[in-house]
Amino acid sequence: SRVPGGHGSPMGALLDTAGSMQGQPLLKARALLLAIAGMLQKEQRSLHGVLFGSAGELGRFAMHGANQSGDLLAFLRQGFGGGTDFETPLKRAFAIIQQQTTYQRADVLMISDGDCSLSDTFTQTVRTQKIALDCLIYSVLCNGQRVSDSFSDEVMVL
Repeated sequence: SRVPGGHGSPMGALLDTAGSMQGQPLLKARALLLAIAGMLQKEQRSLHGVLFGSAGELGRFAMHGANQSGDLLAFLRQGFGGGTDFETPLKRAFAIIQQQTTYQRADVLMISDGDCSLSDTFTQTVRTQKIALDCLIYSVLCNGQRVSDSFSDEVMVL
C-alpha cells in the first residue's frame, strides 16, 4: 500500500464528532489531525478537513500551504455530538476530489471510532469512486480495537 498522500498530493480528512467520540477518542482524533496538518503545511500540501456527525451534519475547513493553525484550532473545537453517518462526509470528500483540480489524486483519511457502517449500495459507490478518482481511504480508529470495514484500504488503531 502507498503512504497516505505520499505522492505529494493534498489530503481530505474526515473527523467524526458524533456522541460516541466524545472524551478521549475525540481528543486523540483532534491531536492527530493537528499533527497531520502541521506535516502537510511543511510540505506545502493542502488539507480539506470535514467534521461530521449525523446525516447532513458537516463542518468544513481548507488549508492551502500557509500557516493557518489558529483557524484550524478554531475549526477543531467544533463538533456535533449526535449520531454517526459516514455516507455524508464520504460523498463530500469525493465531490472535493472530483470538482477541485488541486485535489486530484488526494487520499482520504477517516478518523473515527468505527461505530458506523455503509449500505451495500453505497459501499459499491465508494469502490467505484475510489477507482475513478485514483484515491485510497485510510481509517484511523480512536477508540476500541481494529474492526474491518467495507470501504477502507487500510485501518489503523490510535
